[in-house]
Amino acid sequence: MKKFFMFAAMASVVLASCVKNEPVANVEQGDLITFDAPVVAPVTKANAEFEGESFKVYSYYQAGEDDYAGAGTIYINGATVDYEFDTGKWKVTGKEYYWPKNGHLSFVAYSPVSASATSAADKLTIAYVVKSAANEDLLVSEWNKKLTYGTTGEVPLAFNHVLSNVNFTFTSAIDNPAGDVVSITGITLKNVNTTATYTQPYNTAGSWGAASVTTDYTVYTGEPVLLKNLVLTQQEFLLLPQTLTDDVVLHVDYTLPADGADGNPTTLAQEADIKLNSDATIQTWSKGIKYNYTITFDVKTMTFVPTVVEDTNWTEGVDGSLSDTL
Repeated sequence: MKKFFMFAAMASVVLASCVKNEPVANVEQGDLITFDAPVVAPVTKANAEFEGESFKVYSYYQAGEDDYAGAGTIYINGATVDYEFDTGKWKVTGKEYYWPKNGHLSFVAYSPVSASATSAADKLTIAYVVKSAANEDLLVSEWNKKLTYGTTGEVPLAFNHVLSNVNFTFTSAIDNPAGDVVSITGITLKNVNTTATYTQPYNTAGSWGAASVTTDYTVYTGEPVLLKNLVLTQQEFLLLPQTLTDDVVLHVDYTLPADGADGNPTTLAQEADIKLNSDATIQTWSKGIKYNYTITFDVKTMTFVPTVVEDTNWTEGVDGSLSDTL
């Protein structure tokens, strides 16, 4: 089977999210803390797209001017923020928090709330496992630092996509006569890392630790699809950023037409592996990047080229003589 694939242009998608929320203080209190509504940057995204989602927020209090959260004490400890459809606001569920009149607060948040996270005054740490369907996004905000009572309205939290968005589009070669008889029976993305820890430090950019624990993801399964009819678009997976080793492949199962022992037509099962690192353009998946792969399948038709052997190549044999009387 002849197979090739090309890459569409990579596009980074960074989510900036803001929110509405409410806190409680151990010091003299001021106004209710609220959060700006979630938006996406650099590409604008309607706030409604974030409605119905939730996120968790942490905040640390510092009395002095030191720009280091490690000197702070916990103020909001992983409170869940939900969208209120009746008020159009994002608020902490079941509790209210207020601005302390002295000192300042620093905030960090993440979504979805089901992710396993721990927070210290100098970093947020998330131990993450990609879901079996690979369809859940992971958003982590940058730290918003040294916000004070009287100078801050709704707290903005700039969220970023920290997974890789991997998309596959499958087509068949045009004008291939084999397309009438060759069928794709299954496509699997194999040996993809699923487990890693993401850290969002207070003073530096967030990053992933080493990824591990591989699994396979079903890209296509179902009724066999004739090659000429194959158009599978936007098979999207939200996956861990990782280096693409030779083991990360698209495994394709397909059938070729054949003759059965009884003379009736049958099929021959075949398979092929397409290495995702076979082109130097994409050797790794990075956080916040959308990758579009277009895979075009083609099959070579079997042909024969007969030739005539010259007389001089015949081996000399035994001469014979025949006679008969009629």
